[in-house]
Amino acid sequence: MIMKTLCRNFASAGLLAALALTPTMVLRAQPAPAATVPLPAGYTARPAPEAPALARFNLDFAGGEPGELVDAISNAAGKPLNAVIPDELRRLRLPALRLREVTAPELFRALERAGMNAGNSQSGYQVLPMGGVPGNNHPAFGFVTADNPPRDGSIWTFYGQAPRAAADQPEGYPCRFFQLGPYLDAGYKVEDILTSVEIGWKMMGQKPVPELKFHPETKLLIAVGPPAALSMIDDALSQLKRPSAPPKAAPGAPLPGR
Repeated sequence: MIMKTLCRNFASAGLLAALALTPTMVLRAQPAPAATVPLPAGYTARPAPEAPALARFNLDFAGGEPGELVDAISNAAGKPLNAVIPDELRRLRLPALRLREVTAPELFRALERAGMNAGNSQSGYQVLPMGGVPGNNHPAFGFVTADNPPRDGSIWTFYGQAPRAAADQPEGYPCRFFQLGPYLDAGYKVEDILTSVEIGWKMMGQKPVPELKFHPETKLLIAVGPPAALSMIDDALSQLKRPSAPPKAAPGAPLPGR
């Protein structure tokens, strides 16, 4: 019995020693292969469509109407740009653009960023539904296309702000009347007076230019425009000489010709 016990102890010790000398083995779970779904009969896998290569060009646009921008892009790219511009938006003023090595979509994204807050700074205008509501996150004007991704032959539609009807204007320009009779009696001509005022407006870069009408029967100059521009008419008239008034007769003196 004692001999059997000693043999078992020696066998256990030898097994432990063998395990100690054996290099550690690390077992790692192998990932299961991805399941594949077979395509239906008659179908083959197609690669995702690649975005078409677009023409790149340099653009120097001094600012102007949407149609002028379309012409500038066509000339710079060397090929026509397909664009639709609503009649009510043809006169909308766009900012100046100076871009290098751009495509038409990149240019139009830059134009949208330039018009982000334009809706808040142009009184008397309202944003069309396509353009959204003016604000910090909505462009006030731009070009959009239904193609995704856009191509060189894509059709771009311009959206933006349309002038409000006169009844919707919050307020109009004031109308003022200027009596030119004394200045005409002093020898000045109506054309000379108006020319001097218009020269001042031109030098100041006045926009819009007030509208002027002269009424010969009453010798009144009728002007409609921004108040600051109309005040320049007062300044011009204040520099003109009026005819000197005849001397007043002394009390009790006979009137001339009697």
